[in-house]
Amino acid sequence: ARAIRQPPAGMHDRGVAPMLKTAAAALREATDGSKEVYLLTDMTAHAWSGQAVVTRDGEHSSDITYYVLDAGRSEHRNASLHLAGSRGAGATLALPGRPLTFDARITTGDESAEGVVEMWIDGALASRTERLRVEAKSQRDAAAASPPMTPGVHRVELRFDHGDALADDNSVFVAVEAAPRARVAVVAPDNDASENEEVRRVASLLAPSMLPRERVPFDVDVLPFEAPAREPLEAYRLVVWIEPPAPDAMMLARMRGWCESGGTLLIVCGPNMAEQNWSDVNGLGATPTGVETPRPPTAFAPRAEVRDAPAGAELTGRVVSRYVTLQPVPQASVTRTFANGAPAIVETTIGSGRVVWWAFSLRTDWSDLGIRAAAVMIELHRLAAAVTPRERRAAHVYCDESARLFVGNAKEARIERVAPAVPVVSPAVAQVDGQGRVAPPTRFAGLYRVAANGDVVATYAVNLRPGETDGLRISDEDALGRFPRGAAMVIRDAADLESVASGASGERELTGDVLALLLGLLIVESLLTGRAGASFSGRRESRGATGAAGPAPSRR
Repeated sequence: ARAIRQPPAGMHDRGVAPMLKTAAAALREATDGSKEVYLLTDMTAHAWSGQAVVTRDGEHSSDITYYVLDAGRSEHRNASLHLAGSRGAGATLALPGRPLTFDARITTGDESAEGVVEMWIDGALASRTERLRVEAKSQRDAAAASPPMTPGVHRVELRFDHGDALADDNSVFVAVEAAPRARVAVVAPDNDASENEEVRRVASLLAPSMLPRERVPFDVDVLPFEAPAREPLEAYRLVVWIEPPAPDAMMLARMRGWCESGGTLLIVCGPNMAEQNWSDVNGLGATPTGVETPRPPTAFAPRAEVRDAPAGAELTGRVVSRYVTLQPVPQASVTRTFANGAPAIVETTIGSGRVVWWAFSLRTDWSDLGIRAAAVMIELHRLAAAVTPRERRAAHVYCDESARLFVGNAKEARIERVAPAVPVVSPAVAQVDGQGRVAPPTRFAGLYRVAANGDVVATYAVNLRPGETDGLRISDEDALGRFPRGAAMVIRDAADLESVASGASGERELTGDVLALLLGLLIVESLLTGRAGASFSGRRESRGATGAAGPAPSRR
């Protein structure tokens, strides 16, 4: 008993298994008499999940008997909160000056729940729903809206305030970065951009209309053909040129200068390009020389046949009935080919930017890429993301998942958990790598702020996995199956206690004090559900903090 009175840090971080292992290790030192372990548990699926399998040889002494005291209930009383349609955790890129809306999903067990969903931003109450009632064994979604977001990183907590005994899953944590979206330009082959079907098709792939506005990754501007010659392009990092006619010297110089400063120009070929005089144009990495109509239609070659191909969309198997023949310059790279060996994608570097040629079109009479558009959509987003790098200053993970955040030019970062307030988790100091990034600790659920050089530069959210807070119970057979055969029994009533108090051999005998304690626990089981059950839940979720002294605090 003395050996396990002070639990080591992190002993409860995987449910009952660490407790059993610690107890068994302590009892191995005893040489005389029977050895018994009494485990008080609520018999929930989470407490017995994962590492709770204890039947491996050598893990427990054969002379130890285990008594499992069920201190819970047979029904599932817990109510929990998660984000609807998400992993249960979230990190969001928000637009400055616009509000955010989250759909919080409340799930109940065998008892109904009543309360409000509150939204806390950076430690201040931002909004509260009306009082909600959720019937037993059901779900209900509640929309929680924020005020307009100010630029920077923010810590958001959605909290279901209803007072159930298991508080660990009543909050969802979200990390938010409010920053402008990257801008992409789609340039039409003429000055009537709004009427061009191919322009609209590419623009919709970059900014899908079915997505909520706050989840659209890019701001897309559709421009007429003459716009690059008379309007500055510095606001854009990717320009998609749809079936362009041969540019004049002035436009060519502007496009090359823009690429040299770090922009990417994507040229999507089409039928009218063969009619243009591109032969005298140089400096864009390739020259279109005509239109090829293969018989039968060709397809994209498997990626393995293309050397140095970048990671991106899988175009293999897409059918192409027409394409523009491209003549690459010597320093250009052919990163994808058709099955007949003709260049499909050509790339060349210009300064710190590049030019990418697509020999194919999304027109339905040229290929099936306009209909089977997923691969092209992925490729477009890959190109846009590559030239609009965003250093992550907000992240979300589940407990024990890895995360990396950009903190800038600093040697170390101070990391502090700011929600929930109890129990206290000691601040941590993490070293910054050569790229200005830090790998923060993710052992405890909550909201964290990251400071470097005296300023708050990043935030991240750590959430419990939905399964870790699930109050669903396991059967006695399932629990006993985790032990060596015949080494454990579940105690629920006085008859079980009598069999324990006087074994067949007479070797095991509970003292009067211990028997009174066990009987008392069983008699007041209904009271323990609300108080001791909550306490045990916290202990079950507890995780040890690096450098923390004493018992491990709760994961919350």
